[in-house]
Amino acid sequence: MNPSEENEQAILHTPEDIRIFREIAGMPVRGGGCDFSSGAGIAAAGLAFLGRPYGAHTLEGEGPERLVINLRELDCFTLVENAVVLERLFRTGATGFPDYAATLRRLRYRNGILDGFASRLHYFSDWLFDAGAKGFLRDVTADLGGQWLVKSISYMTDHPERYPALEDEETFLRLREIEGRLSARPLVFLPREKLRRVEDRFQDGDILAITTGKGGMDVVHAGIALRLRRRVHFLHASSLAGKVLISPETLYGYLMKKKGRTGVIVARVV
Repeated sequence: MNPSEENEQAILHTPEDIRIFREIAGMPVRGGGCDFSSGAGIAAAGLAFLGRPYGAHTLEGEGPERLVINLRELDCFTLVENAVVLERLFRTGATGFPDYAATLRRLRYRNGILDGFASRLHYFSDWLFDAGAKGFLRDVTADLGGQWLVKSISYMTDHPERYPALEDEETFLRLREIEGRLSARPLVFLPREKLRRVEDRFQDGDILAITTGKGGMDVVHAGIALRLRRRVHFLHASSLAGKVLISPETLYGYLMKKKGRTGVIVARVV
């Protein structure tokens, strides 16, 4: 088997995914040298999925880890990562599905290398850190007046029954080691009480990660900032609504609806 055949077998997708990609890639905003901000590109990519169905556990499956491409239904994480990938393609003028798959793989896996279940960036703060190192995003939470968040990260290995891949002892131990590094890594978040003071500094297309008081977890939800009538709203894949939508309430209102939504981490495309 040659490397290209091996690479193709490591990707799981359907013809419908290719059709949806080509439809989005053909949007007017696409093309190298177009005059639009990176944030506008993120927002445009996110809005292209507006109304698309929510899907839980879309990346999980039997057998070895593969690059799963599912543009037919999205969860909050896959909505965000697809928006980041598509913005990069818009900006560079890349139009091919292989370009999309390669960029998605680079963003989804630690150091861009697919090496089993544990190589996937499961925790959102880890994904943001790795995306920053690879030049996709910059965490701007500290610039907005964020404060330190001290959190022990262990949710996945504390609940291995929810992740069949963790039945493998080596995979479990690899992930436990990763969680230890995450727990020791400094993390900054903007408490929800501070949001109104700095809301005017948010930009369209900012990546928003909702922090949580839940034990062992860093982030409970994620989406994209959209400014509507001078206020920041939340474009996200909602399990409750069953689709991708723009929150009718402001981001501040969304955060205040539930006590467990403690604040937000904000990242911006480089």
